[in-house]
Amino acid sequence: MEKKVFFLLLLAGFALTGCQKEVNKHEAQIKTYESLLAAKYPNASGFEWSEKTVSDNVYDMATFTYSSNSRATYNAEAWFDRAKGKWRMTEIEITFDELPDAVKQAFQNSEYADWRIEEVEKIEREGLEIKYEIEVKKQGTEADLYYAPDGTLLDVILDNPGHNNNGSLPSPIVDDIIAFINSHYSGANLIDLDIKHHFIKVKIIHENRKKQVRFDLQGNWLFTKYEVALAEVPQPVVNAFNGSEYANYEIDEIEFYETPQETYYVFELEAGDDDIEIKITPDGVLSVIGNGNGGGNGGGNGHVVGELDPVILDFINTNYPSAEVLSTNFPNTKIKVKIRHEGLVKNVFFERQTLAWIKTCWMVEWNHVPQAVHDAVAASPYAQYEVEEVHYVETPEQVFYAIELEADGQPDVTLHITPEGVIL
Repeated sequence: MEKKVFFLLLLAGFALTGCQKEVNKHEAQIKTYESLLAAKYPNASGFEWSEKTVSDNVYDMATFTYSSNSRATYNAEAWFDRAKGKWRMTEIEITFDELPDAVKQAFQNSEYADWRIEEVEKIEREGLEIKYEIEVKKQGTEADLYYAPDGTLLDVILDNPGHNNNGSLPSPIVDDIIAFINSHYSGANLIDLDIKHHFIKVKIIHENRKKQVRFDLQGNWLFTKYEVALAEVPQPVVNAFNGSEYANYEIDEIEFYETPQETYYVFELEAGDDDIEIKITPDGVLSVIGNGNGGGNGGGNGHVVGELDPVILDFINTNYPSAEVLSTNFPNTKIKVKIRHEGLVKNVFFERQTLAWIKTCWMVEWNHVPQAVHDAVAASPYAQYEVEEVHYVETPEQVFYAIELEADGQPDVTLHITPEGVIL
């Protein structure tokens, strides 16, 4: 009995020793962080530390103050990746007058110029260009506006609950992403990195051209896209377009896509009320990938019904009885099944790996949308915008209308509004 008690006490002693070593290691890490901040920010002091978990990543966050020649005190928050022991981001409260002139001018020329400014922040991040956030409010609606130093509006986030910049926080895989971009796009300037629910979007300037590079949440490259002019498109692609049934459509935009598997061009076309997207490979193979008018052409990526997984077929048969499967495509990490159900063409999306249903959406007429949705748009800051397109969206969590709005000289905006008129 005495030996057993001694053995248990011995184990407890080892455990306590191990825990104390971890505490000592973390305390030493915090002191290192404070030294780094003191070197980066003059007269940094008043450090208060807390632990934050974002997307399963643990961070040590310091709230502190520092001073500069132009100002006595700045309030700031710095984020450190605990696992890698690296600085990731600092958010610094500044005044509107301290913004770059280009940002101030862009804001004053925007639709938000008459909104009340609640807060202004400078956001510094590892490996990325500085960006600025202006938090504004009007009639109970809040918006976070993110600008690049040259005044480019990077993003608009409406009604950000709790007001945080977690989407701006570089995750641990940012190291791999930056390495990928430096390897594939030498000399690129990284403008912004935004972590969405299902992917990571990076905006860069490479060879004097704005490009969007997209990764999955594990840091795997999905694709890169950027806008090109018709004069830049190879002749076989131009010939394929001119020889198609869409030659008389107006070209709204052309984007070049690079993926791990292939490269291609996407033409966004318009003809009256008919919108369509076509994909053309560099050697001139054309396929339809999106038809706003509900056409059923599956194009070159289409798969016959028999190739669909039984799980997907069962879901469609259960939730959309008597539906006709028109085509199947595989955009990025998803499976997109186009069906005709109750006289409507609907797009049903599934995760490619798990086959889990993501959403179903289809176009609807604006005059068929509930009055509560009309009222919500009319009461929003975008009441003067033109309704470009409306989709009804079903997801596992909820249903809503996706209202695409546009106005000359302003970034396009999409509002998600429930049938009861609640803006999400």
